[in-house]
Amino acid sequence: MATYVQTVLASRLPKDFPGSLEYAILLEALGKQTNDKNIECLGVLHQVYANWKMGKIQLAYSLVNQAAGFSKNDLSTHVRVKSLSTTAQMAAEEKYAEEALQTAEEAVQIARTSNDSKMLFDAMNTQALVALSVGKYTAATNAMNQLLEQSARSPYLERKARAKNVELAVTSYAGMTLRANQAVVERLRLLRRLRLDEAIASTLVDFADLQLKSKHYAEAAAASDEALQQGAIPFDMRLSNSAHFSHAIANIYLGKIGEGKAEFERLFKSGQERAQLLSFLPEYAAVLTQAGDANASVQAAAIRKRLEFEEALIHAKEAEKASGQLDLLARENQLKALAASNPHNQSNGWFIAAISTVVGLIALLYLRGRARRGVGIVNSPFQTAAIP
Repeated sequence: MATYVQTVLASRLPKDFPGSLEYAILLEALGKQTNDKNIECLGVLHQVYANWKMGKIQLAYSLVNQAAGFSKNDLSTHVRVKSLSTTAQMAAEEKYAEEALQTAEEAVQIARTSNDSKMLFDAMNTQALVALSVGKYTAATNAMNQLLEQSARSPYLERKARAKNVELAVTSYAGMTLRANQAVVERLRLLRRLRLDEAIASTLVDFADLQLKSKHYAEAAAASDEALQQGAIPFDMRLSNSAHFSHAIANIYLGKIGEGKAEFERLFKSGQERAQLLSFLPEYAAVLTQAGDANASVQAAAIRKRLEFEEALIHAKEAEKASGQLDLLARENQLKALAASNPHNQSNGWFIAAISTVVGLIALLYLRGRARRGVGIVNSPFQTAAIP
């Protein structure tokens, strides 16, 4: 059941998050129509992922709570573990450390009761990253070591690469630069064997950042330049921005101040991912000041002010739109209540139910058709799809 559900759910393209959301909603509806709580819950969980990647964070949180409301007696081990792992990640994002750690541990313990090595690996992977994100280094290290042990016994390169990614994250956090460098080199070797361009680009960006922290500026410039040559970069604006950020910083440190500033100016003029660009500005100003550019702080402040204004304007428009949608929903509910109170309209219920059944059957056939054509799998909610 789980394999079928995951196969039919995913989007047409890895980055087609609206498409992922569309099929996730269909999946939830299918679960309700067939009274299959596993399918329904998975539909909700995949909506979490799609909304999160589209920046609808509060909606993603509410969907996590909705998934957590399913009775454990109605769910398979696979779906329970997936729901608990998702809840742990949300708690970690909100910095509820104890709740995050306990929920992640519960997911691992349940996964251990199955004979599914992938389920256990995924739960342990989540546990390590959750512990790290809430600043519990000892717990993160213990989970990392267990993950590395399991991946060493696995024949799957994908799991080995993911374990190395966790090792990179944990050792970088601990300042273990030599081990982090070894982990990233091994991860890149595995990813190249797997030919996963997007994961390669992301790892190269991480490697460039690690080299910057180690003051290996030439290596940082080379790694970020290689990342920018990867085919996946144009399709991931955040990743592209990070690669350009590291490349520009490295060039400034190498004395190529004009080139670095020009790259930053192009980056800011793009206006893409404003929140991320805002996070770059403090380091940008500090690096230019250190390089002897007296106007750096003034320029950075002006850019920051413009970006913050544009971001505030977008949020205001979104809030206004959301308010309008709530008003519309309230009016629709009033009309439904009036219709239900009219005895002459009650006979229409059979017609509506019949139409709903036909639509559900069409959705089911459509989903099965997509499954036969082979569709990618959407992974856990706060991670990038199809990237180990």
